[in-house]
Amino acid sequence: MTATIAFDAPNTNTALSTVNKFIQNVQTKFLGVIVNKDKIQEMFPLIFKKNAKHLMDKYVGYRDFAPFFLNLDNDCKADLLAYLGIEGAKDYPIIEETHIQKLEAKHPAITAYGKKVAMYYLLATVSKF
Repeated sequence: MTATIAFDAPNTNTALSTVNKFIQNVQTKFLGVIVNKDKIQEMFPLIFKKNAKHLMDKYVGYRDFAPFFLNLDNDCKADLLAYLGIEGAKDYPIIEETHIQKLEAKHPAITAYGKKVAMYYLLATVSKF
């Protein structure tokens, strides 16, 4: 069953706050799984269905989780979110242009920050932590 997409963000600040909270929650859950370098080697192949070694090397190079997460492709984000048990994860790859256009029509300031912010806002509204 596909989650319902909400388009009723009151303002840009609320939307950005929602996105930030969503990414922080993902980070908290992720860091609970990846607690040290030994766990990285053990967990990445379980989390990511493709490119686990490449992503592991990439993750080790980042000091902050957010850039790592934000630069994952949609399928890898969906894999990570699903592994962490985040509701709505399966919807991430299908939050496409149609949904972004609807959000932009109602809240153009949100999408002015870019399509990634709009996609994270939409995902955050369908995800339950």
